[in-house]
Amino acid sequence: MLENSPVELVENERAVLASLIESEGERPSLEALEALHQEDPQLNTLVQLVSRLRTTGVTPRYLELARELLAQMPTSEFAIEIVGFLVAHGHDEDAAEILSSVSELVERSDALLAHTAWLH
Repeated sequence: MLENSPVELVENERAVLASLIESEGERPSLEALEALHQEDPQLNTLVQLVSRLRTTGVTPRYLELARELLAQMPTSEFAIEIVGFLVAHGHDEDAAEILSSVSELVERSDALLAHTAWLH
């Protein structure tokens, strides 16, 4: 089906789409997202990758990409999700580091202020 597509796709995009079709709409594999992110680091792929990495727990790769996501798209929503995940898994030091890197968001978010107060 994808082989005859008139749209040009990067090989890794083709792999992600193929995995979606094969799995009947389930999320693409972590490996497919990693490959796509390496080939063409789009924000959408990064968001999906960070979300997917949460299923593996707090890993160095999760921390790296969560920081990258907040650097590219510093929103309260992303910060709350990331910090909440880290705190829930006992990574208070990493959560505090993330909060200090997005201090301008903390000033405007009650949830981030609460996390900051809890961690200090």
